[in-house]
Amino acid sequence: KGKVVLLAPTGRAAKVLAKYTHEPAATIHAYLHLLPGEETGQFDADADWETFGDARLIVVDESSMLTTPLAYTVLKNVNFKKAHVLFVGDVFQLPPIGPGNFLKDCLDDEQVAATTLTRVYRQDSQSGVLALANRIRERLALPFGPDDDRYVSGNVALYNQRNAGRVFDAGVKAYQDALVKSGQQIDAQLLIVNKNIGATGRLRFNAELQALVNPAKNREPEYISSYVDPITNQKHHLRLNDRVMILKNDKHVPLVDPKTWERRAVLGENGLQQTDDFGTKRWRETIVANGDTGVVAHIDTKRHFVVVQIGQQYCYYSFGSVPRDLTLAYAITVHKAQGGQADTVIAIVTGADMMLNAQSFYTALTRTQQQFIFFGDFRVLLARTKIYPIDARHDLLGSFLSGQLTVDTFSRYPFGQVLAWLDKRHAERLSTRPALEAEEVKPSEQPFAVRYAEQLDILDQIVDEVAQLPARKPA
Repeated sequence: KGKVVLLAPTGRAAKVLAKYTHEPAATIHAYLHLLPGEETGQFDADADWETFGDARLIVVDESSMLTTPLAYTVLKNVNFKKAHVLFVGDVFQLPPIGPGNFLKDCLDDEQVAATTLTRVYRQDSQSGVLALANRIRERLALPFGPDDDRYVSGNVALYNQRNAGRVFDAGVKAYQDALVKSGQQIDAQLLIVNKNIGATGRLRFNAELQALVNPAKNREPEYISSYVDPITNQKHHLRLNDRVMILKNDKHVPLVDPKTWERRAVLGENGLQQTDDFGTKRWRETIVANGDTGVVAHIDTKRHFVVVQIGQQYCYYSFGSVPRDLTLAYAITVHKAQGGQADTVIAIVTGADMMLNAQSFYTALTRTQQQFIFFGDFRVLLARTKIYPIDARHDLLGSFLSGQLTVDTFSRYPFGQVLAWLDKRHAERLSTRPALEAEEVKPSEQPFAVRYAEQLDILDQIVDEVAQLPARKPA
């Protein structure tokens, strides 16, 4: 106890990690008391080796989601004289929403110790999910054509449907069937889309699935928005036991006592509730992050607030804050699904879905534990899964780790010249730092260092931290 710290980039991933290990797991931001986006400010902060206490091992799951600044924030607070860090992840999933591609850069660099896991536990070795996922990873053609009616293999079933209305109806029916099969367990099925609006968007699916899964009941409290959603032509509703997602990072969400449904006050030594300088009452608070999921546990229609259970915490939201802070989560986008899993995964693709690519489809596919069902246009799927965002990810950490790039070598060169040089030698993995012939920089040209001195310094700091990771053993 206390010797291992389990972390993940998102609440969904932390929940899965805790389920598998039977030990507490936290998001990186919650553990470090940060909001997403605040990690960039940590470059100026001093390292705190007390952050991880007596831990001997820090495990970071779903590390493909780590931005480079967030990885640095973890590494800088580790005392490598007494602790090790283990990053676990699948680089073929969607890259992080933010700067860098930390996990891939580390795996590409032979100086960092790495192990490839080949034994699959989530899927049977003969499963259709595993076979299809491997084809995508290996960049092989998908085993069906644009005009095939369907593709069924093991626990995978893909249905070719080009009409958006029929796709929507099929998705709802599949969700309903999965819900019955699971014994009405909401977490057992996941409907994944690539967009928020439209005939097969997240908003429309959620409105329909809520009516199906959790219809209004007589004499049961309900939140009803004061406006009509232009997408669904309906008012937003929240009901008890609705599955919801957090839309906004917030470090000041009041906590609620589930026994009384009252906010938990901050008490002074005299036992009275404390107030701030303006006389406002102080409440005990917690941090929530965009993408965290929970369940509506209480609705007070007289005092106009709802309580959402997120993990073991009960969080207070006024009716006025609901539209900007909460949304239904029966259907979610593939980016929000990353790090999670479900027995049955239903994926939807229609029209010229510009958000679809090989990695987004692979991410949706690999959320599956038992059955994967797809409804959509095979023409779109075949065309878009030839696109691999991992090939177009531009960052400098990999070049720093390999020695291709240093602050000293390139500080006096124009930005365009540096990018041209890096692009030219992208495939090369050099063990020594190259030296360019000195060229006189025109006064009108903006030096690379002027525009990116701070970022280069940051990358240099990150390389120093990564250098403390164990070296990779020879094969």
